[in-house]
Amino acid sequence: MDLWDDQSPIVRSFVSDWTSFWVICDDENCFLFFANRGGELFRSQTSIDLFPNAFDTPVVVITESPSNLWDAVEIYKIEGSERYLMITSAQGVTGRYLRAWISDRLDGDWSPYAGTAENPFAGASNVSFVEEVWTDDISHGEFVRHNVDQTMTLDVCGDLEYLYHGVDPTAVPSGNPTPNGDDHDSLPHRLGVLTPTGQPPVTARMPTGGAGAAGGAGGEAAVDLCPRDAGSDNGGGGAGGMGGAGGATPSSPTFQMVEDQVVIEAEHYAYRMPGSQGHLWTLVTDTAASNGERLDLLPNSGSIWPSNDLLNTPRVDYDVNFTSTGTFYFWVLGGGVHGGNDSCWGGVDCVIIASHFWPEPPGTDLVWASKTVTIDSPGIHSVHIWGREDSFMLDKIVINKSSTAPEGLGPEESPLE
Repeated sequence: MDLWDDQSPIVRSFVSDWTSFWVICDDENCFLFFANRGGELFRSQTSIDLFPNAFDTPVVVITESPSNLWDAVEIYKIEGSERYLMITSAQGVTGRYLRAWISDRLDGDWSPYAGTAENPFAGASNVSFVEEVWTDDISHGEFVRHNVDQTMTLDVCGDLEYLYHGVDPTAVPSGNPTPNGDDHDSLPHRLGVLTPTGQPPVTARMPTGGAGAAGGAGGEAAVDLCPRDAGSDNGGGGAGGMGGAGGATPSSPTFQMVEDQVVIEAEHYAYRMPGSQGHLWTLVTDTAASNGERLDLLPNSGSIWPSNDLLNTPRVDYDVNFTSTGTFYFWVLGGGVHGGNDSCWGGVDCVIIASHFWPEPPGTDLVWASKTVTIDSPGIHSVHIWGREDSFMLDKIVINKSSTAPEGLGPEESPLE
């Protein structure tokens, strides 16, 4: 593979049928990703100083069936995080669709996310159209970005647009909905733009879809780093019953900030997600707790979760209408019976606070601990608590502008609307 005619090959090891090349760099290295239309994804790398030369021998990063991993590789750094989003194309029964993958390192492992024809990143099953349905084929695209450097940074909280191409289904040979090679290249392709639909999404959701252009594609597809599965537990009951926030915008009641403060009983969550090991924030009766109940992260098996593994970490969400902006103190009333279960992670809009909450000293009493968080815009934001050590006890959350810990069990809960 030659970059310029007068240069030596930048990748010296040939891979049969390689296609869909994508270059992305971190602070030290540049990575070349590509597929081979045989179910394999490859990676080669070189240092930024040596780019575009000295790419090492490509290694296989992912192996799947050819239909599940075909081509159209693209990778982005998610702005404000240490996470990367990769998109690849797959071949479905009626046409191509896009799959999503997540990793915390460009040279690390990739986990599939929104990766089936029934639940794709974007495909016929979750893209609707403003006018006529002009394609069942969602393939080969790229996000419109505000930056143009080698980091390929994507602002998932902004106004997302995704340019893609599709094929007119009437032009596809009968009995072969996803032709390849020369047959596929000779078909009439059209361009479309996927944009968000509905109300503005809660910050840090990753929708694509909506009113389209260049052929009128629109709809709704999503990769969500803080997912809310509508088939799972939506709502902790109490206080009017928090329930049903299964999409980008909460359909359940939302906590209302009053005079720069919001107070949340832990058991009145909008959504909770189990961890990959089966841990779940579980309702426990406790006469010493605020409102007589709290959430414990169970079972107690000695598990611990790092801050860079949010997709596998048990989580509980609260939707809050912030009426003011600026720096807030994020207070947590909680604790553990010993030093191995007395901490948790917290954050807003899927951005984790860098250091964990650690109510001290450990013991049976509930203790207040705080971190600071910045809210840049008024409106609805998602407040999260993630597990760090199992068996942590979570009783109450107070977000305000006071550096002084709330007294006792804290003020009364904020209104829900």
